[in-house]
Amino acid sequence: MTTVAINQAEALERRDALSREIRALVVSKRELTDIVLDALLSAYVNVADETGRLKEVPPVLRKIAEAVALDQLVPTRH
Repeated sequence: MTTVAINQAEALERRDALSREIRALVVSKRELTDIVLDALLSAYVNVADETGRLKEVPPVLRKIAEAVALDQLVPTRH
């Protein structure tokens, strides 16, 4: 495994760019929304597992679910 070191500003910029591209993909493929979202969630859980952060997944997902229920969803930062 190779580790790449980048500064926080660049990491946030890359994350935001990736997030915009993912949103554009999901919006452009509405008929595939469930499949795309399932794939993204699976990737999230797999990466968390592979990086030793799997235990953080339930609290993050709970926080997001609560925000959705309260119509207060905002972008998350880790």
